[in-house]
Amino acid sequence: MRYPAPLRPGDVIGVTAPSAGVPENLRPRLDLCVADLRRRGFEGEVGDCMDGTGPVSAPAADRAAELTTMLTDPRIQAVVPPWGGELAIDLLPLLDFGLAVLRRMSAGRSPFSPDRKHLHHRMLDLGHRDRDAVLIFYAWTAVVSLAVLLMYVGAREDWPGQYLPGVGFGVVGIAACLVVTLSPTRSRKSAAGAEPDPTPVES
Repeated sequence: MRYPAPLRPGDVIGVTAPSAGVPENLRPRLDLCVADLRRRGFEGEVGDCMDGTGPVSAPAADRAAELTTMLTDPRIQAVVPPWGGELAIDLLPLLDFGLAVLRRMSAGRSPFSPDRKHLHHRMLDLGHRDRDAVLIFYAWTAVVSLAVLLMYVGAREDWPGQYLPGVGFGVVGIAACLVVTLSPTRSRKSAAGAEPDPTPVES
């Protein structure tokens, strides 16, 4: 397992909204947080995808591009959202594809060359069946979305408000998803005495 290096004074922290943006009446809160980062010695770099007038900060392609740019920028040591997240799930296919292109090109290969490092292939390599891998993706989506939605509903009038139910749901749900994700389908069936799943794994 790889752990990120601790942040140090002078490091750049990127701020982008991959889901909902920041409404105008809450912009002073964002400015206060960015100012506090700078007071602590960090550099805050706020992205363009911050519009809070609609349900999302920008079209999915723009949000995915900005998030990918910040995640792969060597100047930026951390990336944080201002809030939200329940609508960021539509970025997953774009991020998976975008990171695959960057991964292949950085290795000197064609961006269209095949590999087995997509999320779906990684799940198959862990031992999950195709159907179970898709269901696990759905479970992660539901847990994260509902947790953030509960926190948003509980804190929309006042901060911190009643956000703890959302936090509790998120902790329990994420723990359950981790157990299922890291316990491959075939391993569970083998432990129960069943025959290994004969479904072939396509390359």
